[in-house]
Amino acid sequence: MITFCRVRRFRSMLDLRADLAPLTILVGPNGSGKSNFLLAIERASQLARAVLADIVMRTESDDQSTLASAGVPQRSLAIPFAAPWELYGYTSKSDVSIRLQISTGERTAYVEFRHARHPSPSAQTSCHTWGSNPLRALQALAGARLLSVDRLFNRSVSGPASSPISSVFDSGWPVVSLLEKVAQVPDRAEKFAELGRSLFGADWTPLLDDPASFKFVERAVGPSGVELPLGVSSLGTWQCFSILLNTIAMEPNDILMVEEPEISLHPRSQVALGEHFAEIAAKGRQLLVSTHSHYLLLGVCRRVRAGDIDPEQVVVLNFFKYNYGTRCVSRAVNSEGVIEGWIPSFAEVDEDLFRAWATD
Repeated sequence: MITFCRVRRFRSMLDLRADLAPLTILVGPNGSGKSNFLLAIERASQLARAVLADIVMRTESDDQSTLASAGVPQRSLAIPFAAPWELYGYTSKSDVSIRLQISTGERTAYVEFRHARHPSPSAQTSCHTWGSNPLRALQALAGARLLSVDRLFNRSVSGPASSPISSVFDSGWPVVSLLEKVAQVPDRAEKFAELGRSLFGADWTPLLDDPASFKFVERAVGPSGVELPLGVSSLGTWQCFSILLNTIAMEPNDILMVEEPEISLHPRSQVALGEHFAEIAAKGRQLLVSTHSHYLLLGVCRRVRAGDIDPEQVVVLNFFKYNYGTRCVSRAVNSEGVIEGWIPSFAEVDEDLFRAWATD
């Protein structure tokens, strides 16, 4: 789990620091830097995969004991490696760094990627790690995935009769593999089917019985429903299906980032999604979610108030811009499920609407 992140000179972030929790909710106006923050962590994950691939290539093994015997230190690493400058996307000539504190069990390690823009944009990136078992920290970071808005609405998935099955999210996790993974665990399969029925009146059981068919039963059509290709489902159904499938398939210590999951969802579904995120985080998974929905936040708060997740496992990061780029302020959630100070940008909108109504 990522417990701390510091990003320097990446896109809109001059020097941003944030403590993270099992469930971290990012809020703030459009253009305040939420997506840039998630992108920085995704870039760090890509770089971690590059470093691990480099280590494996040099040692011809990814086994911890083999790496140790090959002379790869277990407590600190400093590895220069080639990384495309486009991974960072920062336009200034300043150096870029992304530092993360990662906890794996009772052990904590730090991973930092530094890229010196001088003397040229093609300069090597270096990976620095220290702490307890940095290789395990790199492996945890390498598994982090981002479900961005463009990936959530990608309907490129298709059945075996046409083009080859591809990943819905371009994240390396094909839909068929995820469905098979969920189907193998009865509790997960039951939860997945239950959410399909309760939120969308759809029966997703056929998807678990035969993942490659991409067929589900639309209960709204006829007394017994009708079997339809997944690709013709509504936009909200498709989007939520994607999110639920990825979150339910998560393993302990997995890291998943989701960008604006509430788009196209009814308020009731947004509340249910917030509750679902809280339940997943309480089981030892890590979720970072950016949102503009107070309904989703209230769903999370409801689970806190019910005691389903410890308030210490939830943090709200309020992003905003100032003269030197993006900043964020952490807002705690108390045991009553109340976000301390609420969300200023939400409160401003409520106040403006109330004033306009009161003066008409």
